[in-house]
Amino acid sequence: MKNILLFSIIVSIAFLKLNAQTVVYNDKLLIQLTKNQAVRLASNESYLNSYEKQKKTYDEINQKLAQIVAIQNFIYDKLTNVNAAIRQGKQLYYLSKTFGQIGVNANDVLSLTAQYPEYAILLNRFYIGAAQELLKMQSELTNDILHEENDFLIDPYDRQILIQNLSTKAQMINGYLICIKIRLKNAKKIPFIYQIPTINTYVNLDRMIVKGIIEKYKFILSLD
Repeated sequence: MKNILLFSIIVSIAFLKLNAQTVVYNDKLLIQLTKNQAVRLASNESYLNSYEKQKKTYDEINQKLAQIVAIQNFIYDKLTNVNAAIRQGKQLYYLSKTFGQIGVNANDVLSLTAQYPEYAILLNRFYIGAAQELLKMQSELTNDILHEENDFLIDPYDRQILIQNLSTKAQMINGYLICIKIRLKNAKKIPFIYQIPTINTYVNLDRMIVKGIIEKYKFILSLD
Protein backbone atom coordinates (compact mmCIF):
# COMPACT_ATOMS: atom_id res chain seq x y z
CA MET A 1 0.00 0.00 0.00
CA LYS A 2 2.83 2.34 0.92
CA ASN A 3 4.53 1.57 -2.37
CA ILE A 4 1.39 2.40 -4.31
CA LEU A 5 1.00 5.70 -2.42
CA LEU A 6 4.65 6.61 -2.98
CA PHE A 7 4.36 5.79 -6.68
CA SER A 8 1.27 7.99 -6.97
CA ILE A 9 3.03 10.92 -5.32
CA ILE A 10 6.06 10.60 -7.64
CA VAL A 11 3.84 10.47 -10.73
CA SER A 12 1.89 13.54 -9.57
CA ILE A 13 5.07 15.56 -8.96
CA ALA A 14 6.47 14.58 -12.37
CA PHE A 15 3.18 15.55 -14.04
CA LEU A 16 3.20 18.97 -12.34
CA LYS A 17 6.81 19.61 -13.38
CA LEU A 18 6.03 18.63 -16.96
CA ASN A 19 3.09 21.03 -17.11
CA ALA A 20 5.16 23.80 -15.53
CA GLN A 21 7.77 23.43 -18.26
CA THR A 22 5.24 23.82 -21.07
CA VAL A 23 4.33 27.38 -20.02
CA VAL A 24 7.20 29.83 -20.56
CA TYR A 25 6.89 33.58 -20.02
CA ASN A 26 9.72 35.68 -21.42
CA ASP A 27 9.02 39.31 -20.53
CA LYS A 28 12.05 40.64 -22.44
CA LEU A 29 11.03 38.81 -25.61
CA LEU A 30 7.46 40.10 -25.27
CA ILE A 31 8.72 43.68 -24.87
CA GLN A 32 10.95 43.32 -27.94
CA LEU A 33 8.10 41.86 -30.01
CA THR A 34 5.89 44.76 -28.96
CA LYS A 35 8.59 47.23 -30.00
CA ASN A 36 9.04 45.47 -33.34
CA GLN A 37 5.32 45.63 -34.01
CA ALA A 38 5.27 49.34 -33.13
CA VAL A 39 8.16 49.98 -35.52
CA ARG A 40 6.42 47.95 -38.23
CA LEU A 41 3.19 49.92 -37.83
CA ALA A 42 5.09 53.22 -37.83
CA SER A 43 6.94 52.15 -40.97
CA ASN A 44 3.68 51.26 -42.71
CA GLU A 45 2.17 54.59 -41.69
CA SER A 46 5.25 56.43 -42.94
CA TYR A 47 5.07 54.59 -46.26
CA LEU A 48 1.40 55.46 -46.71
CA ASN A 49 2.09 59.11 -45.87
CA SER A 50 4.99 59.15 -48.32
CA TYR A 51 2.82 57.63 -51.04
CA GLU A 52 0.07 60.19 -50.43
CA LYS A 53 2.59 63.05 -50.61
CA GLN A 54 4.05 61.71 -53.87
CA LYS A 55 0.57 61.31 -55.35
CA LYS A 56 -0.32 64.86 -54.29
CA THR A 57 2.90 66.20 -55.85
CA TYR A 58 2.21 64.31 -59.08
CA ASP A 59 -1.33 65.72 -59.21
CA GLU A 60 0.06 69.23 -58.66
CA ILE A 61 2.52 68.71 -61.52
CA ASN A 62 -0.26 67.68 -63.90
CA GLN A 63 -2.29 70.68 -62.79
CA LYS A 64 0.63 73.05 -63.42
CA LEU A 65 1.29 71.49 -66.82
CA ALA A 66 -2.34 71.93 -67.83
CA GLN A 67 -2.10 75.53 -66.66
CA ILE A 68 1.08 76.09 -68.67
CA VAL A 69 -0.50 74.70 -71.85
CA ALA A 70 -3.69 76.76 -71.39
CA ILE A 71 -1.86 80.04 -70.74
CA GLN A 72 0.57 79.38 -73.59
CA ASN A 73 -2.34 78.90 -75.99
CA PHE A 74 -4.00 82.09 -74.74
CA ILE A 75 -0.86 84.20 -75.12
CA TYR A 76 0.05 82.66 -78.47
CA ASP A 77 -3.41 83.47 -79.86
CA LYS A 78 -3.19 87.02 -78.56
CA LEU A 79 0.24 87.57 -80.08
CA THR A 80 -0.64 86.15 -83.49
CA ASN A 81 -3.92 88.10 -83.71
CA VAL A 82 -2.73 91.40 -82.22
CA ASN A 83 -3.72 94.57 -84.06
CA ALA A 84 -1.06 95.77 -86.51
CA ALA A 85 -1.09 99.22 -84.92
CA ILE A 86 0.18 97.73 -81.66
CA ARG A 87 2.69 95.32 -83.16
CA GLN A 88 6.24 96.41 -82.34
CA GLY A 89 8.20 95.39 -85.41
CA LYS A 90 9.65 91.89 -85.28
CA GLN A 91 9.81 91.65 -81.49
CA LEU A 92 6.25 90.47 -80.99
CA TYR A 93 6.65 88.15 -83.97
CA TYR A 94 9.65 86.42 -82.40
CA LEU A 95 7.91 86.43 -79.02
CA SER A 96 5.00 84.57 -80.59
CA LYS A 97 7.48 82.09 -82.11
CA THR A 98 9.00 81.48 -78.69
CA PHE A 99 5.56 80.79 -77.28
CA GLY A 100 4.97 78.35 -80.11
CA GLN A 101 8.09 76.49 -78.97
CA ILE A 102 6.88 76.64 -75.36
CA GLY A 103 3.66 74.97 -76.46
CA VAL A 104 5.51 72.14 -78.22
CA ASN A 105 7.89 71.59 -75.30
CA ALA A 106 5.05 71.76 -72.76
CA ASN A 107 3.18 69.00 -74.58
CA ASP A 108 6.37 66.91 -74.76
CA VAL A 109 6.89 67.39 -71.02
CA LEU A 110 3.27 66.41 -70.41
CA SER A 111 3.82 63.12 -72.26
CA LEU A 112 7.15 62.39 -70.53
CA THR A 113 5.66 63.18 -67.12
CA ALA A 114 3.02 60.50 -67.68
CA GLN A 115 5.77 58.02 -68.65
CA TYR A 116 8.10 58.78 -65.72
CA PRO A 117 5.96 60.04 -62.79
CA GLU A 118 8.48 58.85 -60.19
CA TYR A 119 11.14 61.10 -61.71
CA ALA A 120 8.81 64.01 -62.47
CA ILE A 121 8.07 64.60 -58.78
CA LEU A 122 11.77 65.33 -58.24
CA LEU A 123 11.48 68.26 -60.67
CA ASN A 124 8.35 69.75 -59.11
CA ARG A 125 9.97 73.14 -58.46
CA PHE A 126 10.60 73.62 -62.20
CA TYR A 127 6.97 72.94 -63.07
CA ILE A 128 5.77 75.38 -60.43
CA GLY A 129 8.31 78.03 -61.48
CA ALA A 130 7.31 77.84 -65.14
CA ALA A 131 3.59 78.11 -64.31
CA GLN A 132 4.14 81.10 -62.02
CA GLU A 133 6.20 82.96 -64.62
CA LEU A 134 3.56 82.32 -67.28
CA LEU A 135 0.83 83.70 -65.01
CA LYS A 136 2.85 86.89 -64.54
CA MET A 137 3.44 87.15 -68.28
CA GLN A 138 -0.24 86.69 -69.02
CA SER A 139 -1.07 89.58 -66.70
CA GLU A 140 1.61 91.88 -68.17
CA LEU A 141 0.67 91.04 -71.74
CA THR A 142 -3.07 91.59 -71.40
CA ASN A 143 -2.92 94.58 -69.06
CA ASP A 144 -0.04 96.53 -70.62
CA ILE A 145 1.09 95.49 -74.08
CA LEU A 146 -2.17 94.43 -75.73
CA HIS A 147 -4.40 96.96 -73.99
CA GLU A 148 -6.19 98.92 -76.73
CA GLU A 149 -8.85 100.96 -74.93
CA ASN A 150 -9.08 104.61 -75.92
CA ASP A 151 -8.34 105.88 -72.42
CA PHE A 152 -5.24 103.71 -72.08
CA LEU A 153 -2.00 105.29 -73.26
CA ILE A 154 1.47 103.80 -73.08
CA ASP A 155 4.67 105.28 -74.35
CA PRO A 156 6.20 103.29 -77.28
CA TYR A 157 9.50 103.11 -75.42
CA ASP A 158 7.82 101.66 -72.31
CA ARG A 159 6.02 99.10 -74.45
CA GLN A 160 9.35 98.21 -76.06
CA ILE A 161 10.88 97.57 -72.62
CA LEU A 162 7.89 95.45 -71.59
CA ILE A 163 8.19 93.33 -74.72
CA GLN A 164 11.90 92.82 -74.12
CA ASN A 165 11.22 91.69 -70.55
CA LEU A 166 8.56 89.28 -71.75
CA SER A 167 10.91 87.90 -74.40
CA THR A 168 13.56 87.23 -71.77
CA LYS A 169 11.07 85.49 -69.48
CA ALA A 170 9.67 83.44 -72.36
CA GLN A 171 13.14 82.20 -73.28
CA MET A 172 13.80 81.28 -69.64
CA ILE A 173 10.54 79.33 -69.40
CA ASN A 174 11.32 77.55 -72.65
CA GLY A 175 14.74 76.73 -71.23
CA TYR A 176 13.17 75.25 -68.08
CA LEU A 177 10.89 73.04 -70.17
CA ILE A 178 13.81 71.86 -72.31
CA CYS A 179 15.75 71.08 -69.13
CA ILE A 180 12.83 69.02 -67.79
CA LYS A 181 12.59 67.17 -71.13
CA ILE A 182 16.27 66.26 -71.06
CA ARG A 183 16.14 65.13 -67.41
CA LEU A 184 13.08 62.94 -68.00
CA LYS A 185 14.44 61.45 -71.24
CA ASN A 186 17.67 60.48 -69.47
CA ALA A 187 15.91 59.42 -66.26
CA LYS A 188 16.45 55.69 -66.74
CA LYS A 189 20.15 56.15 -67.47
CA ILE A 190 20.89 57.51 -63.99
CA PRO A 191 20.15 55.51 -60.78
CA PHE A 192 17.07 56.91 -59.03
CA ILE A 193 18.84 57.52 -55.72
CA TYR A 194 21.35 59.85 -57.40
CA GLN A 195 18.50 62.09 -58.59
CA ILE A 196 17.00 62.70 -55.14
CA PRO A 197 18.07 66.09 -53.73
CA THR A 198 20.22 65.92 -50.54
CA ILE A 199 20.41 62.12 -50.61
CA ASN A 200 22.62 62.18 -53.71
CA THR A 201 25.09 64.31 -51.74
CA TYR A 202 25.26 61.71 -48.97
CA VAL A 203 25.65 58.89 -51.50
CA ASN A 204 28.58 60.63 -53.18
CA LEU A 205 30.11 61.37 -49.78
CA ASP A 206 29.79 57.72 -48.74
CA ARG A 207 31.41 56.65 -51.99
CA MET A 208 34.34 58.95 -51.28
CA ILE A 209 34.70 57.55 -47.75
CA VAL A 210 34.61 53.94 -48.98
CA LYS A 211 37.07 54.77 -51.75
CA GLY A 212 39.41 56.32 -49.18
CA ILE A 213 39.20 53.23 -46.96
CA ILE A 214 39.97 50.94 -49.92
CA GLU A 215 42.97 53.06 -50.94
CA LYS A 216 44.34 53.00 -47.38
CA TYR A 217 43.77 49.23 -47.19
CA LYS A 218 45.68 48.73 -50.45
CA PHE A 219 48.49 50.91 -49.14
CA ILE A 220 48.74 48.86 -45.93
CA LEU A 221 48.83 45.61 -47.93
CA SER A 222 51.61 46.98 -50.13
CA LEU A 223 53.79 47.48 -47.03
CA ASP A 224 53.74 43.75 -46.19
